[in-house]
Amino acid sequence: MQPMKTRCFVILMVLSSFCLKPVCVSAQEKPEMIIDQFFYIFQNISCDSAINYVFSTNKWMVVNQSLVDDIKKNLKRATSVLGPYYGYEVITKKYVGSCFVTMDYMIKYDKLPIKFSFILYKPENKWQIHNVNFTDKFEKDFEDATNVKAIQQEK
Repeated sequence: MQPMKTRCFVILMVLSSFCLKPVCVSAQEKPEMIIDQFFYIFQNISCDSAINYVFSTNKWMVVNQSLVDDIKKNLKRATSVLGPYYGYEVITKKYVGSCFVTMDYMIKYDKLPIKFSFILYKPENKWQIHNVNFTDKFEKDFEDATNVKAIQQEK
């Protein structure tokens, strides 16, 4: 009886480590995976935990804990008056080479949207956050995008 339990346990451990390994590795393959995880934590746990997660991808951000604390404090203050959260969507993605990307997302709230801007950097083989900021004053971005689209359509 005992050897059967031991074999089942070993097989289960091997299979679970095999199944979990690709998830851990793939989490760094694309910068969007970090952002998706950020928004999952943001929606299901808390904005503080989401900020902690995204900055934990960069070992050098520990030095800037006051920056992280300021972002968390300002984000809590801003989102507390916006009403229910309805999700997020991509505004823009801009790559500089293959190792630097800025990604802007619109976070939809009942009162008004806010814009999150993420800058990610891949110094060697994994993506990490370089900077994050947010604002509720981004109408100019939409005006610029609308004007560019209108000019392209006229041509």
